[in-house]
Formats: sequence, structure tokens, C-alpha cells
Amino acid sequence: MGQRIAGEEAEPNATVDTANRVDFEIPVTGRIGGDDTVDWFLFTADQSTGDELRTLRIESMPPARLRLCLQIAEWKGVNRCRPALSTK
Repeated sequence: MGQRIAGEEAEPNATVDTANRVDFEIPVTGRIGGDDTVDWFLFTADQSTGDELRTLRIESMPPARLRLCLQIAEWKGVNRCRPALSTK
């Protein structure tokens, strides 16, 4: 599933099958806009990291309204989404 990236997103990553695999230790930058309206990123939280608190920071210029969804692979397509997040 998708390619492992370090530092900058790799296109295409607009589907779950092309999601970029990311490491919690390395910040990732990317661009979204125009016809590119969806980006997927994959990370793993196993027993060794499952109880750790992680921070996701999204910055955008200009400020934008985004929908953030988390999908748990074992839940077969069920998403947990937070609509209309503002990057202001």
C-alpha cells in the first residue's frame, strides 16, 4: 500500500491504495489544491505506540477549511471524521 516517504508527500496519494506511509518521527510536507483535493497518509499504531499521544499539525497558505478522517483498517472502510477544520 503506497510508498514510504520521508519529508515530502509523493503523488499520487489520493486513494487508500496509494496512501503515503509515514513515520511519526519525521514531519511531512505536501500540497493540496486545484484538482488535487484528497490526500491519504498511512501510519501504524501498534501495541508499542498505541497508548502514546500524537499531535497532527496542519498548516496552509492561504488558510483553508479541511476535513480530517482517521480510518482503522480492521473496521473495513469505517471512518472517523472531523469536518470543517480551519487552518487559520
